[in-house]
Amino acid sequence: MDGFQLANELTFQIARHFNRNKQTPTTEGEADWEITTSSEADFLQVLVAEDNDINQIVFSQILEGLGYRYMIAASGDDAVRLWTEHKPQIVLMDISLPGLNGFEAARMIREMEEDQPQHTPIIGVLTQAFERDRAECTKAGMDDVIMKPVSPDMLETIFQKYLAAEPLRARI
Repeated sequence: MDGFQLANELTFQIARHFNRNKQTPTTEGEADWEITTSSEADFLQVLVAEDNDINQIVFSQILEGLGYRYMIAASGDDAVRLWTEHKPQIVLMDISLPGLNGFEAARMIREMEEDQPQHTPIIGVLTQAFERDRAECTKAGMDDVIMKPVSPDMLETIFQKYLAAEPLRARI
């Protein structure tokens, strides 16, 4: 591991430790996750559109460590479908996705959103800081961009910028 990876892993583990200490303790042998049938299951906070398996794991670990409810879409088509079905509070959109790319998926979401009072922040997730990609994100209706590799601090900053921090936390 290089210094950057070590710092990211350490930050993640610290956030996870403090987040778990805030949660109610589980009984011995109880799983860390649960399946809910209440209306709370329909409450999706973060939709991640990411096709890379490794990046999906990174997003999962960070979001679980920070205590957010999330879903991962492996294609732009899935992202649009999941947005339609679950109305997440925020979307993290990789721009290079199979099927619809991130730009096309963001445009579709914005078109469907025109008839609705709610605006979902869409954050473009870029691998390189090309100005043309940033401009295309804005043109597609994205609210902001972040760069890979993502970190817990980076995501927390974005969430605080676009969403109310307290209501966003998962209730476990």
